[in-house]
Amino acid sequence: MSFPTDPHTNLNLEQQRKRAKELRRAHREGNVDAVVRVARHLRSFSRPIRLSEAQFVVAREAGFSSWPKMKHHIQQLTLSQADVGEPIIDAAFAGNDNAVRSALARDPDAAQRFIHVAAAIADDQANVGTSRSRSVLSGSEMRNAELDAAALPLL
Repeated sequence: MSFPTDPHTNLNLEQQRKRAKELRRAHREGNVDAVVRVARHLRSFSRPIRLSEAQFVVAREAGFSSWPKMKHHIQQLTLSQADVGEPIIDAAFAGNDNAVRSALARDPDAAQRFIHVAAAIADDQANVGTSRSRSVLSGSEMRNAELDAAALPLL
């Protein structure tokens, strides 16, 4: 059974849904850890819990007052992360080095967090010497971004 180890980790809604289903199943099977987790957050825990109650427990364990609030928070984070990567990718493909540098100055870790950003910057690096003469990242920054991107799991 999975337990949250760090409340500041990036939350994934699908993962949280699976955790809630897993908690409900474990509680139905009488798993002591599941019963204790549920007892911390629900008054009545002797009967099999509903999925909504398991979701409530998972949300509380993640530091939220309810499942809908956690879901909203995750969705907002997902949207804001997408907002960070898109301008960098667009600028890199357009060959606008200044816009890429500006966006990376606002979010220096973007190339390490988003494989698509790293790929766009790598593509920009590959164009050096063809149609453009400058690169957006230094050689060591590019190698670090490539290594970070290579370490990401394939989806």
